[in-house]
Amino acid sequence: MQFIIDEILEKGPGAVSQAARHEFGCRILQRLLEHCQPEQMKGLAELLLVDAVLLSKHMYGNYVMQHLLEHGSPDQQHRLTMILEKNAHEVASDGRAQAVLGKALCYGEPADQQLLAQALVRTAALVAMARTRHGSTTVKLILEAVHGEDQQEARRQLSEEMMSLRATRYGRAVVACMDSCSRSHAPGGG
Repeated sequence: MQFIIDEILEKGPGAVSQAARHEFGCRILQRLLEHCQPEQMKGLAELLLVDAVLLSKHMYGNYVMQHLLEHGSPDQQHRLTMILEKNAHEVASDGRAQAVLGKALCYGEPADQQLLAQALVRTAALVAMARTRHGSTTVKLILEAVHGEDQQEARRQLSEEMMSLRATRYGRAVVACMDSCSRSHAPGGG
């Protein structure tokens, strides 16, 4: 598959981002990330990281960024998670990027996950995220990743909008998660 990587790289730095934003090109990049060694993908991954925020919000590019988090090297995963953390406000408000955030909270190193989760709590976007398909999953992961004051703040934000969350399909899932987490952390709980 090296010839495919070489062909994309020969087209110049913009070609990788363009392929990630293409209906079929994104699938090629996903398969390359799945089946090639991280060392082989280093050049492509570097170029993907340059446009990480844009690609995370793109209808096709977000799938490539999710695959980079799932199949990339630990360094690539770390760098992408830190880019997401620095741009937390922008990516938290985008439904497609919320799926990328969820992957970062699943596949990143625990310390990176915690930094990203803390940044997302500080955006005060948890309630809006909790009402969306990918955002609700991400909010549940945030609740698992944060501790102490950050968890209290996350719960406060969500609790203030409990009624409106119960009115939406995905919001109800977050409320159920909050309830089950409360029971499991209570004295004598599971």
